[in-house]
Amino acid sequence: MTNFAPTIGIMPVFDDSIKKLTMPKGYAEAVEAAGGTPVILPLTQNLDTIERVYLLCDGFIFTGGHDIAPEMYGQERSTECGPVCEKRDDMESRLLKLAVSGDKPVLGICRGIQLINAALGGSLYQDLEKAGFSELCHTPKEDGEKPLHLVEISRDTPLYEIFSSREIWTNSYHHQAVHRLAPGLTEAAWSKDGIVEALYMPQNKFFISVQWHPELTYKYDGHSLGLFEALVKSCGENL
Repeated sequence: MTNFAPTIGIMPVFDDSIKKLTMPKGYAEAVEAAGGTPVILPLTQNLDTIERVYLLCDGFIFTGGHDIAPEMYGQERSTECGPVCEKRDDMESRLLKLAVSGDKPVLGICRGIQLINAALGGSLYQDLEKAGFSELCHTPKEDGEKPLHLVEISRDTPLYEIFSSREIWTNSYHHQAVHRLAPGLTEAAWSKDGIVEALYMPQNKFFISVQWHPELTYKYDGHSLGLFEALVKSCGENL
């Protein structure tokens, strides 16, 4: 018999073209590689279901996917804003706030960092190119697994404790990013052109979000796997 592994709830991706929930396999595989039990969550606005999901899971991953609806952070939608999924925004915002109040571990990835910042009262750049960020490429022309740019990490942060490094190479696949920081969140890392690449919540035991995609690189990159291992370890401390 194996030791009990923490249950990590993973947010679903809704595919508009086929009207189905989908999930890039890297999220679940990375959780398993880190010693956790991955559970793909439903897309629902039923408040009772959301609360049961919260109680079921020991921690959560807020994944990549659609753009965040600008109405969520008080802006009109620009022509550069991509497709959104309001149902997903709503569910994830509700679940996130339960996780924050209950101090359950949270890892945000790509869209996840944007959702977290917007849901907690911050804002986003709807499009980096329109906002004048053109020094670095944040969206690759090929696959999203290859390292694309350096990220500078603040020393006095949980991210530095995990990586033990002030700079790491990361992949990247996004055209939106954090603009105004939400109350309660603290910046942890930046790209050379000034984009916020990571956030954390100091008062919670594990609450980290990153703009890159560690689920695509965990098999060969120790920093990527380390994020998932830190999440699973934090979840296990409550069992």
